[in-house]
Amino acid sequence: MHDALHTGAAALQHLLDEIRTIGDAASFEDDTDDRDYHAIVSALESSLLKHVIQTDDKKHREGYLRALGDLLSIAGDGGLPYFDEWDPISNTARAYGELPAGDSHA
Repeated sequence: MHDALHTGAAALQHLLDEIRTIGDAASFEDDTDDRDYHAIVSALESSLLKHVIQTDDKKHREGYLRALGDLLSIAGDGGLPYFDEWDPISNTARAYGELPAGDSHA
């Protein structure tokens, strides 16, 4: 397994933490969502630029995008990952021809 894959996935998790921090500053009185979506979009844009567009490390980019793909597929299914246990590299390993740790079956 490539460490760069995990650092790429960790970069997406850092973005999610940043978005959570922005959201925590919001007030939800009277069913009004006043999250700072400009700040959220700016954080997203900066993260994508740094970890996908401007990086020369293909494995880092792959790790970031695998994590994003895993997150979006979980959300598309109506769920949320358990962030303390979420391992998007392991979750996407079979699709990339890798076996998850401890799995000896092809």
